[in-house]
Amino acid sequence: MNNKLLFFSLFFIKLFFFKFFKILKDFSFFNCFVKFLSFFFYLYYSFFNLKFFFLVFFFSI
Repeated sequence: MNNKLLFFSLFFIKLFFFKFFKILKDFSFFNCFVKFLSFFFYLYYSFFNLKFFFLVFFFSI
């Protein structure tokens, strides 16, 4: 795997977890869980297409 891709993935995972715990305080657990699962679904596809990942990631926030 590309090192840059790995770095960006880790960076966005950190960002996401920060957002996830912030969201957890405001909304029900179910909504957070759905976001959590969808994020990893998008992350999985990001390894095949980084542009798609960026697009979906920013829309999922």
